[in-house]
Amino acid sequence: MFYKNINPFKLVLIFLFLSPVILHAKGVDLFDRYYLGGGAGLASSQFSSDADHDDDTGYENFENKRDSGMMGFIQLGKDWQLENHVVFGIVLEYSMFDDSHSEYGGGSPPDIAKVSSNDSYALKIKLGYPLNERTLTYGILGVGSLRGEFEFVNGDGSNGSKGFNGASMILGAGINYFTPYSDNWSLTFEALYYPSGPKTSVGEDELSSDTDDGDYGLIKGMYMLKAGINYSFGDAKESSKKSYTAKVFNSKLFDRIYIGGGAGLAFTEYDACYNCSSNTNHVVIDRSSDADGLLFMQVGRDWQFDNNFVLGLNLDYQILNNKVSGSGEDPTDVASVESRDMISLSGKFGYLLSERILTYGTLGLASYGVEFNVSDNDETASDKFRKINLLVGAGVEWFTPYSDKVSFKLEGLYFPTRIRESYDEDDYTSSMDEVDYAQVNDSTLIRFGLNYSF
Repeated sequence: MFYKNINPFKLVLIFLFLSPVILHAKGVDLFDRYYLGGGAGLASSQFSSDADHDDDTGYENFENKRDSGMMGFIQLGKDWQLENHVVFGIVLEYSMFDDSHSEYGGGSPPDIAKVSSNDSYALKIKLGYPLNERTLTYGILGVGSLRGEFEFVNGDGSNGSKGFNGASMILGAGINYFTPYSDNWSLTFEALYYPSGPKTSVGEDELSSDTDDGDYGLIKGMYMLKAGINYSFGDAKESSKKSYTAKVFNSKLFDRIYIGGGAGLAFTEYDACYNCSSNTNHVVIDRSSDADGLLFMQVGRDWQFDNNFVLGLNLDYQILNNKVSGSGEDPTDVASVESRDMISLSGKFGYLLSERILTYGTLGLASYGVEFNVSDNDETASDKFRKINLLVGAGVEWFTPYSDKVSFKLEGLYFPTRIRESYDEDDYTSSMDEVDYAQVNDSTLIRFGLNYSF
């Protein structure tokens, strides 16, 4: 099952993100029912592969290739209407599609490497706000599987395939519209993004006589555009005996500029390959992970509204210490990948549990710094590179009863998308090959700190 690959830190992020809305669910309304639905759309997958890489001229490698095709989906969900009109929902979904990319190598007939994506199971969380009594707009955060297949066809007629699957975070947004003609049937449109996907590696001659140790197939991510119809069960009601008027907190503790810092733990997974065209001396780092401490500092600005919602903007800098290493059959062939730092700019959306406790989710961009070190006999080289990608997270902030200036915060952040640096022949050492690369698969950060608000 796909959930076996879910990092426990990611579950912490989901719990922190959901906690404020779970506490305020009310009774039945137009968007407060169970529903069943389905529809169709477009799925666009991104693939990478490295096959037969020991062959200097005939290898079938490709990077960031995209294929799109039609998809279908079915879903079962439950929405809750909150007293402040916010809607919270949980959705189970199954999507069917068939995206693939193939690369042809040398020879006649040629060798063929192919990576495909087939279907996805997903658990999605919705948080939305009605534009009117019949139209709901919402954001999506979830966890989903992606199932794929890595196939190699040798020109001599031998071939083999290997299925693989894994979990990914899901981000998205949607619209749900009840037409004036029915309170049970509604139209939906969603855009979803899987920022990362699963990878499989194969061994020497595993799929054919030409596959090499370290060959791989990778689903790098997926976009979905979907349109469908939902049927909501039961009659819509405007109110419930269980509903209540939420207390509004007007102390404005979370409406100021602040500075802060702290420490935490970072968990990062890497891939890399050095001297990959060598039959015996290549160094492969395959989904190798490291956990280590981090330090961070931040500056931000929050705006608190009269309905207990808080919006914020936050600039972070943190020092990371994650590092993995690998060696080849010759112990003098060594490669390492190391996280150096991260600079991020994030937006914050939160809800007050009390006048002194804020829970929130974050979404932003992060600039991630990486160092790739290699050595081969008497040669050593180092390359530092920086990539920008998504950063998502959630947290809790608390002003103790003893101070209106100093607050404590616990926060989880997730850098979900693979960042990759590829190298050319003899780029830094004479053993560097044009299929060599260094890659950060993802990074999860758990942080504890203090803020001072002005």
